[in-house]
Amino acid sequence: MGDLPLHHCAGSSHSVGRIDILKTLIEAWPQGASTQNKSGQSPLHLLVRNETNKDAIDLLTNQGAFSVNILNNEGRSVIDIAKEVEASDEIISVLESAAEIWTKETLAEDWGNFGSE
Repeated sequence: MGDLPLHHCAGSSHSVGRIDILKTLIEAWPQGASTQNKSGQSPLHLLVRNETNKDAIDLLTNQGAFSVNILNNEGRSVIDIAKEVEASDEIISVLESAAEIWTKETLAEDWGNFGSE
């Protein structure tokens, strides 16, 4: 799949009004928060490259926290990219907390017996 409008907004270097636009796009199609483009990038992969505003990061992690664990085509997670671009400790902490929520162990605990009921 190519880039969604959410990918374009998240990847833009212009931050003026970004949070409002992200909110509008997520309200229109929540699944977009975890959709990968041709490079395997989720909107969150793109956002952490340019965004220093914790609120914008929170917005996407709250919508699709599991997207923190998605690997792009280079095998890199959102956390890998955040560390590469030297994101703040606060942003890395938010991402690591979101990733921890969606570990395989957590999913197994929560959904492991889903089919046996």
